[in-house]
Amino acid sequence: MSTTDVRALKSRVSLAGLICQSINLKKKGNEYLGLCPFHNEKTASFTVYRNDNQEERYYCHGCRAGGDHIDWITNFLGVPHEQAIEKLQRLAGDPQNAPDNGKQKSIWKAGIPPANEPPPAELWSKRHNRRLPVVGAWAYRDGTGALLGYVCRVELDGHKEIIPLQWDKCGKWRQHALEAPRPLYGLELLAVQPDAQVVVAEGEKAADAGRRLLAGTGLLVITWQGGCNAWKKTDWAPLVGRKVALWPDADTVGIAAMIKLADYLISIGVSVRLIRPESGWPPSHDFADLEQDDWTGKQTVSFLLGNVVGTDELRPVEAKPPHYIKEKTPDCKDEEKSQRQANKLVAFVRERFDLFHDSNTDCYAKDLETGEVSRLNSRYFREKVVAILYKETKGVIRDLAFREALGTLSAVARFEGELQQVNLRIGQTRDSYWLDLCIPGSSRAIGWNAKGWEIIDKPEVSFVRGESMLPLPIPTVGGDIAPLWDIANISENARLLVVTWLVETLRPDTPFPGLELQGEQGTGKSTTASALRQLCDPNVCNLRGAPKTVEDIYVGAGVNHLVCLENISHLSIGMQDAFCILSTGGGHATRTLYTNNEETVISVRRPYIINGITAAITQQDLLDRTICIECPVIERRQISVAQQQAFDKARPAILGGLLDIACRALAELPTIELDPRERPRLTEFVMLGMAVAKVMGKSPKLFLKQFTEARKESISRVIDTSPVASAIVDMVEARPNGINATTKDILSVLANYRPDGCDSWPKQPRGLGDALRRVAPALRQLDIECMSQGKGSGGVVRWAIHKKTPAHMSQMSQVPKASAGMLGLGTYGTSPEGFSFDNSDEEDI
Repeated sequence: MSTTDVRALKSRVSLAGLICQSINLKKKGNEYLGLCPFHNEKTASFTVYRNDNQEERYYCHGCRAGGDHIDWITNFLGVPHEQAIEKLQRLAGDPQNAPDNGKQKSIWKAGIPPANEPPPAELWSKRHNRRLPVVGAWAYRDGTGALLGYVCRVELDGHKEIIPLQWDKCGKWRQHALEAPRPLYGLELLAVQPDAQVVVAEGEKAADAGRRLLAGTGLLVITWQGGCNAWKKTDWAPLVGRKVALWPDADTVGIAAMIKLADYLISIGVSVRLIRPESGWPPSHDFADLEQDDWTGKQTVSFLLGNVVGTDELRPVEAKPPHYIKEKTPDCKDEEKSQRQANKLVAFVRERFDLFHDSNTDCYAKDLETGEVSRLNSRYFREKVVAILYKETKGVIRDLAFREALGTLSAVARFEGELQQVNLRIGQTRDSYWLDLCIPGSSRAIGWNAKGWEIIDKPEVSFVRGESMLPLPIPTVGGDIAPLWDIANISENARLLVVTWLVETLRPDTPFPGLELQGEQGTGKSTTASALRQLCDPNVCNLRGAPKTVEDIYVGAGVNHLVCLENISHLSIGMQDAFCILSTGGGHATRTLYTNNEETVISVRRPYIINGITAAITQQDLLDRTICIECPVIERRQISVAQQQAFDKARPAILGGLLDIACRALAELPTIELDPRERPRLTEFVMLGMAVAKVMGKSPKLFLKQFTEARKESISRVIDTSPVASAIVDMVEARPNGINATTKDILSVLANYRPDGCDSWPKQPRGLGDALRRVAPALRQLDIECMSQGKGSGGVVRWAIHKKTPAHMSQMSQVPKASAGMLGLGTYGTSPEGFSFDNSDEEDI
């Protein structure tokens, strides 16, 4: 079958619905979430989503399993690729499997199974996270005997699990209880024995044993689906007018449930009696145990008749249990023990840790001995507390006790603790910047300012650490940054930009520029990105794959100082907007878990690195915040292992050299002057770069030259990727006087210059207006004015597009473009003036 045919099949089958046949999924927005069936986990990391091409895919963030419909059928069912396609063909013929197009609706509906359709031989056990053989199956039927569903039992190591099955319209058993009101187990027998007296047992296995023991006695044994309290979801109407005896389990919960059931049956006209459990029997003793003990039918009837009591005789059980039921069950003892442990945990944590919260009301604990700060709900904090207590007491902390204690500690941290600022990797005080070394068991950090840097054991700021963060090396005093270029493939005319970017990542009070590394295959982009990250924010996984959603970008930024994406070929407009927010600071809010009245806010400002063969950043707004570097072709390759070992050995000296440059550049920064009319959007970065150049013995104009060349490349990228911008350039060349008209008229004129094969051409005047606003800053750098004139007399927006004339140009931009001593640089949205510089003294560069 061709790829096109398979794609057509997948479009007709809902992947979320297909997966829901085997595991439970919950809808969250346009995605479905659940527990991954491929590995053992406690939190939902399995998602079904639609990619940029609106194709359904599944992915697990824990075990990295993912794919499409064919991959799911192949991996989960363990069938060959050809059989997976055949199954998909069968499913595609059922209209119930049509995609939901993002609308909220029920994925599956119950169907009618074929007569005597057997249950599967194996079922997926959520408790054991694996497939287990079915050791027992009980069929539920309607009054005519037609099959409705099954209740199955699987076992492993003595632990049983009851799994209900329901038939769906796709022609498959799925793990789901019958819809309420559920039929009784034995409903078809009631229809053919209208005069039989009824005994209600607990569980299908007990009911079957009771029927065998009481065969020929005129007594009929039935039960209901689910636990003891699931009787509320059952249809008891078929028992109206009959005499019924209820045999509860000999425990408090079982007897209380049967008494409530008896009260309900009496209210609908059923004659009810209870069977008192025999003294000395265990709580779970039932018909199955009597059969195993070789009881006869006569003995069973004698027992039932001898223990029939009214409902009031067993009702006091809840207040004062009989002698064969312990007043304190093991569950009660466990609860009391957990409460005692929880109280001790709270006291221990309050004595050992300082509890506080931040502006987002997130709660933290600071170790008073080491100074380390941890999130209260983090796995690191939990394991640390459990390890300390085990070392001191040799006791095991119960999971319930820790959860109870954590709730109290969070309340104390939020309402009694102080409001403090918590930093991730970098921080700032009035006089200094700080860089967390992330050394386990220590709070040591590097403090640096214009006077120099030093390592402080107890810094003035609090740092929290993500579990994947790695420690920085202890920097060497008097180090040198030169060995960095042995592993980072950066050309000579772009190194000042990279060094400045590294220094800027250490300052939390300025916008963070991004860094985009481009180059053909084999130019060391990944190695360069990894090396740069290891100097400012090393991580267990330095390079991350493409994010699935915009939310993934914010989640990664919430626990990492530097967002570093690997091998990116495309970023959607929403993702590029998210990186703009990361650069200048902002937040992302989403619903907390599955609640409707709480939200989780991630507020971040982070630097980022993106590398790839093709240009992934195409939006003007993000290009203005990004430094684009082209990695040159490598002429002499090195052995990667030896190269990394040399870098690891030189990293302390490189970091020391970087800190030296940062401190001296900070001292030089007040002497850097830049005309306000010539300031680009990344003003802080440009001024810092000029100071860095001066510190490194270079002319500040050299940095400006490198910066200008990088900006020119980004401008040409905007023009190349925008069909509207390309059409405007061609139009202005053909019509030097330009055009001043409504967007509707301009759209008609630009249609004559529309590039061939363009699919993203605006179809309405409003779409053209949005496109003009996006490309206007880039066009301005080509001396093309594209300005909105506002609404005219008729309420229609007019635009003016024309070539710049000397009358409209700034004094500096009037210099002829043919002059070899001039390089033009635009304002990128901060000023209408041009930004250029005179490099006639080229010899100083």
